[in-house]
Parts: sequence; C-alpha cells; structure tokens
Amino acid sequence: RDVQRSERFHYHFGAKIVRGALMESERAFAAVHNQPSPIHDTIQDTHDCYNANVDFLLQHAATVSPDKTTEILVASHNKESILHTI
Repeated sequence: RDVQRSERFHYHFGAKIVRGALMESERAFAAVHNQPSPIHDTIQDTHDCYNANVDFLLQHAATVSPDKTTEILVASHNKESILHTI
C-alpha cells in the first residue's frame, strides 16, 4: 500500500527492511502494552518475509513507468540475502 500511495501522491518511496535487529525489545514492548508480538515465530519465517519484501521492491523497480524512479539499497550482513538480491 505504501508504494502505491507514494505513486498516487507523487513522492519518492523509501523503506528500511530489517531482520531481527530489535527482536527482544519489540517482544518486550508488545508484552508491556498487551499487544501481540510483531516478531515472526521462526527465523525461517523472518528470512521468507525479508526476501518477499526485497522481491516486491525489485519487481516494482523493474516495472515502474519511465517518469517515476525507484531505487533500492540492500545492506545486509546476511550472505544469503545478498545472493538472493543479485
């Protein structure tokens, strides 16, 4: 939805996709505020979600109209993520 909104309102879309950086603090925050944890149950679920988001952005960048710009930076220490991206 956010990507489509950026196109509709003509602003440059940007996102930071992270994997596991704040797992403990996010779980603790959710528990204190009586909310469900926003963290995936398994590391594989986390990897799959991360890769799906990268795939979406790459596909979007490949199909946007010439008058729009999409730029993607994948900065990761995870070798599989880098290989997946390239």
